[in-house]
Amino acid sequence: MKLDDKRPRSARPGASRERKLIDAAEKLFLGKGYHATTMDEVASAAGVSKKTIYLTFPSKEALFKALVHARRAPIFAPVVTQGPAEQILIETLRKSVQFIVSPKEIGMCRLVAAEGASSPALARLFHDEGKPGQLAVEQCLADLARRGEIAIDDAHEATLMLLGMAMGIMHIGLMLGVRRSPTKREIEQHVRKAVHVFLRGTARDLPRRPSAR
Repeated sequence: MKLDDKRPRSARPGASRERKLIDAAEKLFLGKGYHATTMDEVASAAGVSKKTIYLTFPSKEALFKALVHARRAPIFAPVVTQGPAEQILIETLRKSVQFIVSPKEIGMCRLVAAEGASSPALARLFHDEGKPGQLAVEQCLADLARRGEIAIDDAHEATLMLLGMAMGIMHIGLMLGVRRSPTKREIEQHVRKAVHVFLRGTARDLPRRPSAR
């Protein structure tokens, strides 16, 4: 499989096999750890041969990359920005926050945090999946800025700030395991408050801050 193949995963030859391998890898990585899991174990759990898994994914790193990319698809989805800015931004941000604070994504973050020190390449791969210009919230902010509805200097930086406001201490608590997963209602409330504050701060009629020298 070419990792830069742009076709939807479900439309590719062998898509069902890829999905089985990704599902099996996710369970094993989260249960045993990335380094402790072997490709043989993934193949066995998915019900395929060792030859088949290597024909599909040439390495465990390639399998991990495919897993991260597949699971993060919702926060990379193209955004339709027709309608009121607040409504569009709330909907887009809500979907992203729901994914980021989901138990499986928190589990993946803990996995990378635990094993990233001994495997910087793994941590870098996980981190770089959210490159500038890819995130749905960022696409939304960039489009709203082009339409003149908000004033921002850098859509990627603004996205990180907005996500931070929407999750804040909630995400830290989940990573540490000291709080329960938020309900959809709680996520909605956090998102609406964050968007309200953000839009007030980026309104076109506000004076722009002077550039740092």
